[in-house]
Amino acid sequence: MLLDVDKLAIEYDPDPQEWDLMLDVTSEQIGRFTEEVVSEIRDACLEVCKRRSYRIHWLAVREVLPDVGPDWRNQIRDQLGGKRPTNHARRARRLPPRYVEDYLSFTNQGELTVYRALKQIQEKDLPREDTIGIYPLAGGRIPGRTWEPDVLVTYRGRAGVLEIDGPHHNTRRALDTTRDHLLRDAGVGFVDRIPVEALENPTELTATLRRFLRRLGEVK
Repeated sequence: MLLDVDKLAIEYDPDPQEWDLMLDVTSEQIGRFTEEVVSEIRDACLEVCKRRSYRIHWLAVREVLPDVGPDWRNQIRDQLGGKRPTNHARRARRLPPRYVEDYLSFTNQGELTVYRALKQIQEKDLPREDTIGIYPLAGGRIPGRTWEPDVLVTYRGRAGVLEIDGPHHNTRRALDTTRDHLLRDAGVGFVDRIPVEALENPTELTATLRRFLRRLGEVK
């Protein structure tokens, strides 16, 4: 759940003269941080602070409004005119979208690169009667949490998920595996990962995506 924290802040409380660790959480996530959950996070963080001799004596969660940025007027005009991103893109909308294509938002260049490669396959390689659907950041609910897969792909009556690995992947392999199992239990036919190295090699990326679609099409 700490991955859903918008930002951290260390603040001085003059009354008890102690330092507090504040977890800033956006409105759509605040409901998940119940007192029981916050208590568990607090106990773990305070234990770490004690062992590391950090002068943090309390932890709390607070709701924050998203940053709208200096071009908020243009964003509102686009939304009123129907020119707004149509995917959920919760993470992308915390700040003015930087990566946008086809009125869809992306959180980083890697997601946009994968989307463009999938779109190339969709428009150039596959016939219209046997094509794919591409849904970036298609937010949804799986047991225990809400989640936004990097890309949800539909093909031949099946749904698959593509996740883009970053440099942090090896340290989060157990978490990734657990999430993959939850997605499959929830009806996702196939889950695959794109190594960050493939993003820099168009040939390798296309081969990876074609292999993903072939395996997705074979799922029973």
